[in-house]
Amino acid sequence: MRRIIVLALCLLILFGTIEYVCRGHVPANTYLGSHTISFFSRSEVLRLLAQDVDGSFQFKVRSRVYRYQYKESGVYVDVNKTLNAVFSHNTQGLFPVTRFFIGSFFSQRMVVPTVSFSDLFYAKFAQTVFDISTQNNDVRVNDQTKKLLFTDNTQKYRVDPKLLKQQIIGSVGTNVVLEPVTARISDTTENSRVLSYNERIAAITAKPVGIVLDGEKRAFAELTQGELLSIVTISYDQKHDNLDMGVDKNKLSDIVQSKEKSLNKGGDFTLDSEFMGTQLVTLVAARFNGYTHDFVIGRLLKKPNTDGTYAQKYIEIDISQQRMYLWENGSVSVAHSVSTGLYYPTPPGKYTILNKAPNAYSDIYHVWMPYWMAFYLDPKVNAYLGIHELPYWIDVTGTQIRRPSNFIGSPHTGGCVSLDVGEAQEVYSWAQVGTVVLVYE
Repeated sequence: MRRIIVLALCLLILFGTIEYVCRGHVPANTYLGSHTISFFSRSEVLRLLAQDVDGSFQFKVRSRVYRYQYKESGVYVDVNKTLNAVFSHNTQGLFPVTRFFIGSFFSQRMVVPTVSFSDLFYAKFAQTVFDISTQNNDVRVNDQTKKLLFTDNTQKYRVDPKLLKQQIIGSVGTNVVLEPVTARISDTTENSRVLSYNERIAAITAKPVGIVLDGEKRAFAELTQGELLSIVTISYDQKHDNLDMGVDKNKLSDIVQSKEKSLNKGGDFTLDSEFMGTQLVTLVAARFNGYTHDFVIGRLLKKPNTDGTYAQKYIEIDISQQRMYLWENGSVSVAHSVSTGLYYPTPPGKYTILNKAPNAYSDIYHVWMPYWMAFYLDPKVNAYLGIHELPYWIDVTGTQIRRPSNFIGSPHTGGCVSLDVGEAQEVYSWAQVGTVVLVYE
């Protein structure tokens, strides 16, 4: 009888131990994500899951790795459901549990944590743009067509949240760097802006431009589309999205000279390319902005009084035309409109540049004369006459007041030769002391 009682007690202890071990611990060869949880107690599994709840996931977009906290990204590890999955064998009787526990020594078991995703997750990763660009987009002008060339250098991507979700579920509790499916986003905004600019630029040279002589009704010549392409200048400031349009004066001058062959006015006149250039700038802007503008006025000027052989380099001033010609190596390098003497006549004659100064002061008219180049000491007024920029004076408030630019082109000075702002500096840089100055009536 005693033996039976002892045997019964031993069996009871054995079954109790088996019950405690099998139901209170994780079977062998069991993995929770990448964690080995073999023989973990329920409390140990709970501690491990608590770490996963507060954990993070990371993924790579091209070469850059991003890390996000689960909670802040709308990713939630369901502890209770995951715990139930780990201890799912506990729902069986003692014998099946024991058999399951013993069998675990001979096979592996993988438990995937139960993960849920809130609307925050989908909103966050459907909208987030991952910008890994290393250089800005490039916009430059094609010298032949004058159109803008756009190169999209941006490296912007979006990830697929649905596929990312599946990867996260399989990576909870790991340090795996996920590689989600990405889609590149093109910079459609800047590309559309460039396309719009190009349509408007194309309108500038879409049709020839007729040249009509002042006072006449019909064009005697035209600027072809090819000539317009060579004349028009386009520059683009990408940083400030600023498009500047202008005219290449040198190329325009060459083309205008070729058009003079169609003139029937004798050989003493030339077309005013500077005047035509001003009109072309207006025409370019008008066509760019969608307006129809098909003609420019050709204004005739008397040709220079010399042919470029007087010296290798010299200045010619024609009072009747209010024009200045800079001759160099037998041809006019540039011509400017000027303003000559009204209150005191500019004397015709042959002179040379006597002295130069970045800025000079007139004691007679009490004005400052930038880019001063004296060419004659007039004994009648005991003062130098010279070439200079439109003069200015300082009022009592310290404000600089300059003679208006519309003075250029007609006599308005006290004997000197005034040039417009900017042009005087060009002449100042071009001429030296000793440069010949020829003044014709």
